[in-house]
Amino acid sequence: MRETSFIEQNKQKWGEFEQKFEKESDPEKVSNLFIQVTDDLSYARTYYPNRSVKIYLNNLSQKVFQTIYKNKVRRRRKFQTFWTDELPQKMYDSRWQLLFTFTLFMIAFFIGIFSSMHDPEFARFILGDSYVRMTEENIASGDPMKVYKEMNEFDMFFAITFNNLRVSFLTMIFGIFFGLGTAYFILYNGIMVGVFQYFFIERGLFAESFLTIWVHGALEISAIVIAGTAGITLGRGLLFPGTYTRAQSFRIHGLRAVQIFLGIAPIIVLAGINESFLTRYTETPDIVRALLIILEFGFMLFYFVIYPARKAKKGFAVSRKSDEIPADKIPSINLRKIKTNGEIFADGFSALRLYSGPIMQVVLATTFVYVGIYFWQIMSFTEVFHQIQILRAAAIVESVRDVFMLLNYQEAPTALAGYKLLVLNVISLTIISSLAIYVLQLIKQKNQPFLFSGFGKFLLTKGWFVLLICFGLHSMLLINTTIIRWLFFAALPLVFMLFADISSKGKLSGGIFRKANYYFKQFLNVNLLYMPLLVLSIMMACIAHSLICYFNVELIKWNIPFDPLIYEAIQDISITFILMGVIFLQITMVAINIGLMYFSVKEIEDAEDLQTRVQELAHSKSMVKG
Repeated sequence: MRETSFIEQNKQKWGEFEQKFEKESDPEKVSNLFIQVTDDLSYARTYYPNRSVKIYLNNLSQKVFQTIYKNKVRRRRKFQTFWTDELPQKMYDSRWQLLFTFTLFMIAFFIGIFSSMHDPEFARFILGDSYVRMTEENIASGDPMKVYKEMNEFDMFFAITFNNLRVSFLTMIFGIFFGLGTAYFILYNGIMVGVFQYFFIERGLFAESFLTIWVHGALEISAIVIAGTAGITLGRGLLFPGTYTRAQSFRIHGLRAVQIFLGIAPIIVLAGINESFLTRYTETPDIVRALLIILEFGFMLFYFVIYPARKAKKGFAVSRKSDEIPADKIPSINLRKIKTNGEIFADGFSALRLYSGPIMQVVLATTFVYVGIYFWQIMSFTEVFHQIQILRAAAIVESVRDVFMLLNYQEAPTALAGYKLLVLNVISLTIISSLAIYVLQLIKQKNQPFLFSGFGKFLLTKGWFVLLICFGLHSMLLINTTIIRWLFFAALPLVFMLFADISSKGKLSGGIFRKANYYFKQFLNVNLLYMPLLVLSIMMACIAHSLICYFNVELIKWNIPFDPLIYEAIQDISITFILMGVIFLQITMVAINIGLMYFSVKEIEDAEDLQTRVQELAHSKSMVKG
């Protein structure tokens, strides 16, 4: 039968099917409709494999299949439930941690005030001499709040918001050190706020400073205290596991901490808007600013304290799924299934857990060799002491820039060193990308064990293909233009999808154009997964640039007397090793997740698993009739 005849014969039925599907609520009737349309899909796949009718029927069948076999809350409803029930429930469960964090912050706040009262130089120690001098100059000029007016609003918004998100994230994540890291951040921020506020009180500017600072500070400082609540919750899970194992308790409390942090993220953004666009208008009537501060504090008190307590009395509308005992066994990963981004994200972490030992060994070995070659072959010994400022003095934004680009070629002292760095980067990326592909192949083969001999064979037989793509992609960075760098950054999901399924002959399974077609058809879904992965990478870069990375050098200083130049070299090498290790781990994580997304997209477009299920369903029905 010709395709046009097939369409004419069935188009009325398909139209009726779509209308019935939209209105029908009986699962049995929907199931019968599903069987009818999948029969047509099977016919179309056989006789019109490359025609649009097959794609139409496949999409129609897939939509119904998900309706039948997945009982999901609609995104809008799920989003609403998070704010009305889930987050208040987590805050109520963490109410004692919130009280502890708030008390600790207030103690630190009064310590800052008390210390400033008895030591005039304490403000310079906490706030920095240059900041104090600048503020004193602003006071002398008659505009004490001038610091909030000097920067462009949009530049200030992005800088302030990013910094506040980073500080809040570090306050939360450092709870992993049994809550001590979080306590440090809360104490430091409390003392700093106390010192800052007393600095203006001492100069008779309490009213003006209060009405200016707390326009944004009411939300910002409250959010940091709640981030501290998340960190203490995380630490409590490790310190007091109760009847759970420590790993189970950590996972339960870790999820609760992350949910609390997600709840304050919009508030931090709003605080950034206030600080960038509103705080600068110091001529606003005092009553307006006072009312705004009262409203902000009132909202934070009501939503994070009073509302959760009231909801607890009435009963929350959501179950405590996050508090169920997590299974110790890592679930198997099914690659022939359509999955949501959340499910893919979870599978990515399951893959990292399943092969954590081998992955970490390869990442650490690659990092060790990379740093060794970098400092001893690309940079001369004297440059280690005097010229390396790439990571140690870099701002966090610069380290984020390096997350997938590795070290910047323009930082190399000579052109030859830049080309050596290119070769080193390409080889390192080939190893790390091959590691991710090898893990995906093991998952595809039903979670086979990781064999280093198998990985070595994979590198020798198929690594050349990865090497060529890495070299071509990474060579783009030699063209030092912003457009090229953004194209490099944006092209990574497509490249990872191309890598995902290399055939036994070392070729791209499915072909380049077919995979590119998958990518562009599912562009939104792929990037909705890619963006959170980038955010997670940024957060990991923040941790790599945090105080803990410098502590090892300070520890050496306390115990072993060295020349200051040697300390500087040790610090450069240490930070480079930590950051490059984090970058290689990030690349592995992102590549595995995008690879898992590829298999989900492949199922959406080809419906291989759907065909199998339809055949099984048809077989079971024929058996029943027989």
